[in-house]
Amino acid sequence: MTVANREAFFSALHSVLGNKPGLAVIHSSLAALAPPGGLEKWDALYAIDQLVRMGWTLVFPAFTFSFTRTGRFDCRNTPSETGILADWVKESFPQATRTRHPIYSFVVVGSLKQEISNCVSRTTFGDTSPFALFEKYNASIVMLGATWSSCTPFHRYEELAEVPYRHFKEFNGEIIRDGERINTKAVMYVRDLDLDARNDWSNLVQQLRSHDAIQTTPLWRAQIEATTMGEIAKSARSLLSDDPLSFIGNAAEVRHRLELRVEAARLEPFRIALLGSSNLDIAGHELMAQLKTLLPGRRCINYLAPFGQLGQQIMNSGSALWNFSAELTIFADRIEDLLGLPALDLAEPENALDAVQDYANLVCHYAKTNGGTIVVHRFSTTHTHNVERMNELRNITEQANKLLEDQLQSIPGVIWIDLATEYASGTAPYDPRLWHLGRIPYTKAFTAKISKRWAGIVLAQLGKTVRLLVLDLDNTMWGGVLGEDGPEGILLGGDFPGNAFSYFQRTIKSLAARGLALAVCSKNDESLALDVLENHAAMILRPDDLVAYRVNWQPKWQNIREIALSLDLGLESVMFIDDNPVEREAIKLNLPMVKVLDLPQDPTFYTDALLASPFLEVLQTGKEDRKRVASYKARQKINLERSSAASMEDFLCGLQMQLFIQPLNGDNITRAAQLCQKTNQFNTTTRRYSARDLDEMKSSGCDVAVVGLQDKFSERENIGLIILRPDREESAGVIDLFLMSCRVLGRTVETAVLNWASTRAHNRGWVKLRGEIIETPRNTPVRNVFEENGFHACELPGHWERNAAPALIPDWFALHDQF
Repeated sequence: MTVANREAFFSALHSVLGNKPGLAVIHSSLAALAPPGGLEKWDALYAIDQLVRMGWTLVFPAFTFSFTRTGRFDCRNTPSETGILADWVKESFPQATRTRHPIYSFVVVGSLKQEISNCVSRTTFGDTSPFALFEKYNASIVMLGATWSSCTPFHRYEELAEVPYRHFKEFNGEIIRDGERINTKAVMYVRDLDLDARNDWSNLVQQLRSHDAIQTTPLWRAQIEATTMGEIAKSARSLLSDDPLSFIGNAAEVRHRLELRVEAARLEPFRIALLGSSNLDIAGHELMAQLKTLLPGRRCINYLAPFGQLGQQIMNSGSALWNFSAELTIFADRIEDLLGLPALDLAEPENALDAVQDYANLVCHYAKTNGGTIVVHRFSTTHTHNVERMNELRNITEQANKLLEDQLQSIPGVIWIDLATEYASGTAPYDPRLWHLGRIPYTKAFTAKISKRWAGIVLAQLGKTVRLLVLDLDNTMWGGVLGEDGPEGILLGGDFPGNAFSYFQRTIKSLAARGLALAVCSKNDESLALDVLENHAAMILRPDDLVAYRVNWQPKWQNIREIALSLDLGLESVMFIDDNPVEREAIKLNLPMVKVLDLPQDPTFYTDALLASPFLEVLQTGKEDRKRVASYKARQKINLERSSAASMEDFLCGLQMQLFIQPLNGDNITRAAQLCQKTNQFNTTTRRYSARDLDEMKSSGCDVAVVGLQDKFSERENIGLIILRPDREESAGVIDLFLMSCRVLGRTVETAVLNWASTRAHNRGWVKLRGEIIETPRNTPVRNVFEENGFHACELPGHWERNAAPALIPDWFALHDQF
């Protein structure tokens, strides 16, 4: 560095600090400055020496995050991991000292070094740390070529505000100082990795700039900027007071995960038993890992039978399996597992069928007394042999499957997984090394695949699968860009790749046939896109197949939010399909509750990617599922009629609504459980009951009433559930749960149902009818339902009460009361 550059370096640093000496914390990136001729160590130290002579105390970060892994920190010899300037100062200034914190140490030179070194740092950024002294002395915070993303003092205000995406974690180890080894611990305010919060300080930096609180001086190819700790404190506290997620770039995503965490903590964990005669430990861990990702709003726990003890666990009514009381049980054995053989080829047919008979008896015994949902694997072969032997083995598996199915046909609702189909995916299912090492039945890749299938069944069981596919157009429904290629130039039908897009459309249309609604969200010219959808000869999907569309140039996340709102559908029930990874990432960032399908680059594999999604799993397509698309379209007609009616009463009377109140039974129990699991917005308590739970409540004396609605636009559909639980000590009925689909809000259905409940309570001899609101982040629409329908507030917050007396339902309903 020339003398001129040395002076330039000193002058720039001095200019942002000012003439009044004090305390300065210097974060540096010397490489970013890129001075002509390079940066010499002694020229940089010259500037530091001049400032110290002027009375400045200078502090240089010398952080060592490696302590969190190694548990070892040598004050003298462990190098800084945050820039070389701290090491230069430590080596070259005899009066310099290094603080003792094993993670966030500083090299300090100047008159305040002893006070800073004496900080005990009970927590990393708290009031006994150097960061508190920086605030006390209103230190200058300097970014010497570094960006504000490196400004560690910002974290102090996250700790003081107790932001919800961090927590305290203790790291233990030893410090070596002057040759002495000292045990130590560091309590650090770390990120919660499950929330995946990503710091973004732009809000804070923008506010500092808007207050003219940042001084800037250009220097070579970068700049030096500085503010004061006081200004940082003032702005940071203000922002975090308004929003604790102000310093997070993916705030919507983190906020959603926090809401799911609250919901998960409130609910009982979902219990899964994974049963077999082989070693299923790896499969069990994989299933739990997948569910943690796919189902963050619900805790899941699993039970694995000890190796070789499946029969004992099932037949012993006091076993750990029986006490576990699984809500979903997966029987995952192959024939070779039942026989303890590495391959079916080694089995004698009679022995194989005898083992399957015993297995079927175990499954039947368990299913008849457990009461939860049962999943059973059909048998298949995993090895390749000559043609004759393959035919013989196929004959064995066919007989075994028939025997198993015949035995289990008396058990209602068994879910069958066809292993032959799963094997056909191309993922190698069997590795002889794993079997011989630990009786592990599947390869790692196939374990992941079959675990995804199991996870999809859990999602479907809990009503967490999607109801609406939102589709992009260009390079998703057809090849090419419509605005550039024109209707004649897009690729659809015919040869590759047009035939791949046609196949994808056919698959989507087949999904729609079983109740999955479709919408389009595309950045395109609306008239041009609709013309192609309507008139292109090769189009499979037509406008009549859609329940909504948004074709414009607005951000897609805004359009998707509008589509969901227009359908009264929660965003968690939406899946977005788009070939563009940038658009997909924007949805993930802004609408984290929406499921985003990551399409491969080759359209040939679009269909496989879609069908492999566990969020599309279907266990049984019910009548309500098939009516869903029609009900969404009917809602549009209803909204049109609402806008043209002379009055609200005329509108409601004109709908010709019929209200059905039906006891829980075999025909509606599946739908009732589905509503319990999926309904979030109009849901008084958000208690998640399974079919078994509902049946037990009915048997215990509760009225479990399924609410159905029919109007002139829609066939009858079960849209709600209300549970009246007797409180015999106080001669009262308690509304344990009241929920409805949001599609019927605005039609006074809730008033009709609550008036029916009042009459029902009176008929059962109860004096009072009570309700409860348990607030969740998503049930705002239901919070005033009791207050608006004749209930008065009790002393206990969230509890409401009215007299149990006969009450009329609104005149525009024809009531069909089956109680």
